[in-house]
Amino acid sequence: MPQRLLGLTAVRIGTTCSGEGHGAVTLEAVTVPEAHRLRATLLEHARPGDAAGDTVLSRIDWRWLRYAPFTFWVFGGVGVVAGTAYRVLDGMGIDPWRTAVVQDAFAAFGDRAWWLTAPMALAAVAALGSLGALAVYLENWWRYSAAWTDADTLTVRRGLLTTRSVALERDRLHGVLLREPLLLRAAGGASVAAVAGGLGDKEEAHRRGALLPPAPRDEALRVVAGALRTPSRPLDAVPLTPHPRAALRRRVVRGVLFAVLPGTVALLAAGLLLAPVLLHAAWVYATAATALTWLLARDAHRSLGHALRGPHLLVRAGTFSRDTLALERSAVIAWTFTTSPSARRAGLVTLTAAVAAGEHAYPVRDLAARDAVPLAVAALPGVLEEFLEPAPVRSAAHGTARRPA
Repeated sequence: MPQRLLGLTAVRIGTTCSGEGHGAVTLEAVTVPEAHRLRATLLEHARPGDAAGDTVLSRIDWRWLRYAPFTFWVFGGVGVVAGTAYRVLDGMGIDPWRTAVVQDAFAAFGDRAWWLTAPMALAAVAALGSLGALAVYLENWWRYSAAWTDADTLTVRRGLLTTRSVALERDRLHGVLLREPLLLRAAGGASVAAVAGGLGDKEEAHRRGALLPPAPRDEALRVVAGALRTPSRPLDAVPLTPHPRAALRRRVVRGVLFAVLPGTVALLAAGLLLAPVLLHAAWVYATAATALTWLLARDAHRSLGHALRGPHLLVRAGTFSRDTLALERSAVIAWTFTTSPSARRAGLVTLTAAVAAGEHAYPVRDLAARDAVPLAVAALPGVLEEFLEPAPVRSAAHGTARRPA
């Protein structure tokens, strides 16, 4: 914002090797007209040819603000602000827990019935988090637009205090990711991110590759089709191949081991040592946690799927954040087959596509072992054939096949 007040901006020029600061050039304190001229010149030099008219994929619709409370910032934002305030006060030599305001608040909380004060405190945190989420949404997506500004450049503009304009060349755009976090999915929303080279490391790629804010899922599917330049919506037009039921069992077992058992054992131990009433809390927790684990594991298993559609590999996975990827098959530079003792007994393999873009590795989780190699061969012929043996996946716990240079 200070540079903006002076009519200046920063220009960052990225390449496919721009990870952790390498291969990227940043020009600070450039005048805005000069920045636009420089960007146009660089894009024209990289891709000579006649420019076409703008094709707008999406613009901000302020009705989308209703999706802001369903993002991470509702509760996570309150935690971030509270943690930052605590570190600042602690750095000043002030112990927040000993201040009169905090002690009075805890005393008042303890003097009242917890079944009343706990929901009230949760509602207050949700209200504060919703206001913060709205503020973050406005700052990030003010005057948002995404458009093909010429035949081969996808440009995303957004921002209030800090304006951002990211131009993605068509040759660097290798796919699109549809994100549906649990709360946002329940509200019928989704967001879209680009899988593109030259955006930096994983964190930078996540931030700079955003193509659409939390918005209606129908709008997200339309932006996905527009970014991929397909006449139909690929994520809806093709049914995904489901994964084996063994993948469901793995998720149930992991949930029981890491969520149900630790809490149950802790409550049982506390009940035996401290208060017998906690023994009843243990079986209540075990019952509720087991039911929730089953529901989440079932949703995660139903989300698993993959398919090949034209030039794209489609992959879907996740429950807390269900992500659907449309990845250019020609962008894959290596395949990695990964399994563990438990997965091998269940006949499952995770196939990971290495790409010089985005997060650089995109897994197809818990495939049937017999389907992993055929999927890799069908997605990108000519890479694995020379390595194939009678049982290439079952013979090793981990292996990688690279695309010939």
